[in-house]
Amino acid sequence: MVANKKKKSRASKAEIWNIHHPELADKVEYSFTSKGVKYYQFKKDSQIRYGRYMVLQNFLQEVNFRMSTDTLKTYISKITDQLNGTKGVINVGNALELLGHMKHLTELAFEPDTVYRMASVLFFDESES
Repeated sequence: MVANKKKKSRASKAEIWNIHHPELADKVEYSFTSKGVKYYQFKKDSQIRYGRYMVLQNFLQEVNFRMSTDTLKTYISKITDQLNGTKGVINVGNALELLGHMKHLTELAFEPDTVYRMASVLFFDESES
């Protein structure tokens, strides 16, 4: 005879890893409300969870470059294509033009999309951690 046991359909509050988890409750603080959603942040940068911190590190690098890693890789590929001679010609002019575009990007105060992505890691709602 098989016992008819009810399976838990929801994890207990302590098992859900969000701002209400016992290990995080005293490490986060309210930051702001936007469109009716409350957003929080960690009180200290050293308390950011590892996965979130690694994503933040990538975005900080993008802020330093003033472009995303994908954009940087695209520029490198295009410049390499202009200089490697595989098309039977080396086009220094096009390579210099691409470098000029890169230079202008690095002179921006910030790259808005990257800053937005960085904020999405620093600030989170009640369901995230």
